[in-house]
Amino acid sequence: MGRLKESDPPDGGWGWVIVFSAFTIQMIVNGSQLTTGLLYVSLKNYFNESATTTAWVLSLSTALMQMSGPLGTYIANKFGIRPTVIIGGAVSTAGFLLSSFAPNVYYLYFTHGIVASIGHGLCFGQSLAILPYYFEKRFPIASSLTSSGTCVGLIVYSLLYQVFLEIYGWKGTYLLVSALNAHLILCGVLFRPI
Repeated sequence: MGRLKESDPPDGGWGWVIVFSAFTIQMIVNGSQLTTGLLYVSLKNYFNESATTTAWVLSLSTALMQMSGPLGTYIANKFGIRPTVIIGGAVSTAGFLLSSFAPNVYYLYFTHGIVASIGHGLCFGQSLAILPYYFEKRFPIASSLTSSGTCVGLIVYSLLYQVFLEIYGWKGTYLLVSALNAHLILCGVLFRPI
């Protein structure tokens, strides 16, 4: 067995911290995004808007998270994966924080539908893009573990949203989800380059 070249992925070591961070990103991003439908009724009733008008918040959120992938790739190519995830985490945290102060549903189009979703888009793709730098032989297991964060996020966040809404209402839910999204910044910090 020869010596590892500097360019060879280590297939372990700090790579498992990367997998844990990427798993956490998948859990937070997809949990936050895919379970926000639980907010729908609270927002519709509070703002007394039509179903269509209220649904645009969640529709924009899902669409823009997916469409911001190329932007995330551009930023990662220019500045690196780590800064991209840190920026994305800060943007999504700010978007959810500002959403808790919404005076109307149109304000949520911007804060939740655009700002928070673009932040999520910056984090989401990069949590998968970093894995080949750390894994080659064990890439399938690293990728599988990372992707399972989506399933865990759906389970955990659906329960959290129900509890948060019941106890704190939609404004408190946005504040708590903002605090959870701040962990994306920490995950980005752990994405140290090889």
